[in-house]
Order: sequence, then C-alpha cells, then structure tokens
Amino acid sequence: MLPGIALAQSVYTWTDEKGVIHFADEAPPDVKNVEKRALEAPQPLIRDEQAEGTPGEVIEVATPVPEPTVQSGKIVSEGPARVVLTQRKAIPEGAETRHLIGEVKNIGGETATRVAIIIKVTDADQGSECVSGEVAIDPETLEPGQDGTYDDYVDTPCFLGNASIEITPIWR
Repeated sequence: MLPGIALAQSVYTWTDEKGVIHFADEAPPDVKNVEKRALEAPQPLIRDEQAEGTPGEVIEVATPVPEPTVQSGKIVSEGPARVVLTQRKAIPEGAETRHLIGEVKNIGGETATRVAIIIKVTDADQGSECVSGEVAIDPETLEPGQDGTYDDYVDTPCFLGNASIEITPIWR
C-alpha cells in the first residue's frame, strides 16, 4: 500500500467516501481535505525471530535521542517539530500476532500535531508487504520535548515465517 513512501519527505493522507484512508507521496489533484504530514526517516527494521526464538520472546530496541535545549526551565530548540521513535517492543501474542508498544518524542522546536506511526510488516524472505497501517500516538499533540506512546496489535500470517516490522513516525 505504501511502496516507496519511506523515501519521501512528506506523506499525503485522505479518507474517501467509503471511509478508506489513503496514503501517497503526492497530493491527488481532484481530492479535497488532503492532509500533508512530515515523514521521519524509517527506523531500522525489527527482525521477528519468533520462529527460531523462545515462546514469549520480546524484541526490544531503544534509540538514543538528543534532548532539546532547555534554558530557564523552557525548551528553546529551534526549527520545526521533529518526532522520533525512542522505544519499541514487539511482544509475541500467539503465532500470528504481535503486541507493538513504544514511545516517540518531539525533539523539534515547534508543536507536532496529529502524531501517529506507520507500521509496515514485510515478509523478509519474499520482500512482499503483508500489513501496513497507521496508529495514533497518545497524546496526538506533542509539545517540544514531550513524549508520546503507542500500543497496538498486529495480526498477520507473515509472522509464521521470517517477518520484519518497520515503524515510522508521522506528524503535521
């Protein structure tokens, strides 16, 4: 659903008359209410080793994040909002399900709104995409220096084989 989108600087989203959410790297000319969102570079893939690992194995990655500059108790980072992934876990919940939980942080100088992550699960052996979707961050609006969290379940037969999970923050 999102081929090539990870290389774009922005992603355009809109909901059609049937309630289907669409993503593209260019705004469609004939659609109203298209939203442009900043797209962070994709985080490294989490390799799902469940097939070879032990039951209940948790795959956890923590990413070091630069702290915003603080003077007199106020954040003085400059530039636009910049949301980065700071923690992520993929917890097996059966053969085909993973519980994805993690944290993001706005390290930019402006407020980030409509913060979400794009989750993409790929069959690593075939290179084909199994699942792609957007999950809102709590809270959806992050002030400079503020953290947010996500918590979602992904269910796909891809997890029966060699699957990878890519998580990319987006915001306005």
